[in-house]
Amino acid sequence: MGAPAAEQAYLFRHALLRDAAYQLLPPAQRADLHSLALGALESAVPEGGRAEIALELAEHARLADNPDFAPRELRYLGLASRGALDSFRLEQARVLCARIAAHPAASQSDREQAVCSLAESQWLDGRLAEAVHSCETALGGLPAPQAAARARLHTLACKALREQGRHDAALAHARAAEPAAVAAGDADLSARVALDIASSLRGHAAPEQVRHALDHAAALAANLPRNNILRRVLSQYALHWADVGDLARARETAEQVVALHRAAGDRFGLAADLCVLAFALARGGNLARATTIYREAIAALRANGQLRRAQIELANLASLLLDTGQLMEAEATLNEALAVIHETGTLGHEGMVLGNLGSAARRRGNLERARELFTAALGCARRDGMRAFEGHCLAYLAEVADNAGQLDEAERGYAAAAEVLEQAGDRLLFHIVRANLAIVWTRTGRLAEAESTLRAAVDFLRAQGESRFLPWAMAQLAVCLLRAGNREAALEMRRQCLPDLEPRDRAELDAAFGQPV
Repeated sequence: MGAPAAEQAYLFRHALLRDAAYQLLPPAQRADLHSLALGALESAVPEGGRAEIALELAEHARLADNPDFAPRELRYLGLASRGALDSFRLEQARVLCARIAAHPAASQSDREQAVCSLAESQWLDGRLAEAVHSCETALGGLPAPQAAARARLHTLACKALREQGRHDAALAHARAAEPAAVAAGDADLSARVALDIASSLRGHAAPEQVRHALDHAAALAANLPRNNILRRVLSQYALHWADVGDLARARETAEQVVALHRAAGDRFGLAADLCVLAFALARGGNLARATTIYREAIAALRANGQLRRAQIELANLASLLLDTGQLMEAEATLNEALAVIHETGTLGHEGMVLGNLGSAARRRGNLERARELFTAALGCARRDGMRAFEGHCLAYLAEVADNAGQLDEAERGYAAAAEVLEQAGDRLLFHIVRANLAIVWTRTGRLAEAESTLRAAVDFLRAQGESRFLPWAMAQLAVCLLRAGNREAALEMRRQCLPDLEPRDRAELDAAFGQPV
């Protein structure tokens, strides 16, 4: 037997002997040893360095079997649960939160903190419906929770609902958190709540409302001694500028906040905002750099242990690859995301990955495979309570039917998708799906309904400052007007949308008018 194997065998026997000797000790003597171990560790490790051994300290306090040690056990359990959350050991965090909440010596404040941390771990792990349930149960069941706990529970519910695509419900929770944060007298919390309100408004309110909410969050964050919340506000500004088409400003702001994260050594914030920078670059047409930045962000997320967020960004990268026609690379990236999902068991965005795989299959012309994948994605959306994504999947299935020439099925699918999206409060996609429904009506001769629906979509997109879909909707309205015999109005609409049309949409417009634009 070689030396390494012999050493391992010796250590294994030693551990067994140690455990056997421990079990032979009388319970009182075991408790005394744990009491001595607790005191020795506390003497050897300063208060500020105990977070790394907090769980060991909590176990010694518990096994010392001394009621006087209960407060120390709870304090160390709290430190351990926070450490587990911060390092994304989420299953361990949930177990520790449950221990704190059930501890006979726990105060109401301890239990409130445990419930908040439990909901946070569920949200971080993609268990969005569970996180919402935990928050709303606590808000309705805790005996008069303190203002700070109420605010935190509302903000956690807001984040989970926003990720589910339930934007109106998310905004309701964010607004409910605002007076609670004020009552708590916590300026840091008030700034974070203001940012949640702005984030919940994004894409579902007029741009000036989003900008006003961001300005308010920025004013609150500017007065704080720490600038991490201000960096988060800047990140949301970058997304806002991208939404309204100010792409140069979006890129500049995203690059500014990335530089601030690097200077502060904030690796978690850096990973998140690299994704924002990649998004801004992609919207601005700098696809090669956007792809590189996405890869850097994904590597950083993996290094931080943020595997669920890594799988989300892998799906976003795949969407970019799909948009640029790189189907094989997109599918490889999506399969990488699925591998992460199966590795971690965090299923919250499995549907999004399956949906993107469906888009790749549709673009390759494999409509039956696309239908299978979109149907699977729809099942995930319903399983996870992601109402807005359910609407997306119904729209994808309608698009497959449309591509296959099954216009009756496409019409029913678009109508069902629009109904779900309206209920979910996703007004942007609601109008886009309604515009797709109107395109079907244009082809089947229901021109008056098609025109009024397309005009509503154009008016909404123009009011939103939405630069991506407005030219497309105007082009579809031009085609509808042409088929209705209103050639003068059709030509004027074509003239207005022409400068911003994508090449594919321009080609379709050429075909509809029977001449190059």
